[in-house]
Amino acid sequence: MYSQEKTEIEELKVKFDLLYKNETAKDFLAGLMDYLQYIEDTPFLKTKARKVMTNKPSMTIATIFNLYKGLRKVWDENYNPIDIVWADMNSMFVGRPSKYGFPMTFSDLRYARSATRLFHAGLLEEINQQIKIPYFEGFDSERGILTIGGTQIILGKRIGSENNQIRLLATLIKDPYKVWSTDELVEDWEGAEMDIGDIPKNRFYDPAYKLNTTIEVATGIQDFIEHTTKKININPQYLKKE
Repeated sequence: MYSQEKTEIEELKVKFDLLYKNETAKDFLAGLMDYLQYIEDTPFLKTKARKVMTNKPSMTIATIFNLYKGLRKVWDENYNPIDIVWADMNSMFVGRPSKYGFPMTFSDLRYARSATRLFHAGLLEEINQQIKIPYFEGFDSERGILTIGGTQIILGKRIGSENNQIRLLATLIKDPYKVWSTDELVEDWEGAEMDIGDIPKNRFYDPAYKLNTTIEVATGIQDFIEHTTKKININPQYLKKE
């Protein structure tokens, strides 16, 4: 679950960053609508956003909430909304009330940018308070048990030197914050006398890939091990700060 939420948060950040490439109020509003539509369609983010909108008593957040409520009405009517929303919002300047309850302040680019930035910061704060990062807690190489965020993951028993997932992890935790090169892994496994040219290209990549697959099944984490054919390391976001 954590991995899915992480992906959703990263996508939200991308949409937010794209907003600020728009140079007109209408274009910014179109991007903001896409940003809010993504929140509406993502249950995890929708729950957090509504908490921010209802629990943060400020006029600025209130205008975001009113915009969001108005957009939900537009979405329910299956419109392609930007032209409808823009026309409705600007009708208030000629004395006609908004059909959807839109705040006219979002037709001003400076205000829209400021209000959105405030809301986004509040949303990320709410998310960070709720999400617990599943940190690496330990590895018992003799029993083949890896513990991440309180979850024990059984990798199998070490039979001689045949379980390469266990061998690889046992090497990585010797220095968990280190990025290990293939040369260094070869030296740790085979000794300094082994020629790197005698090692199959995927000797370490394959067990790293299998480790990630096993960990994903147990925890939802897809990227515990970062790996290429030339270097491998434990993803630092799952390591507690030294």
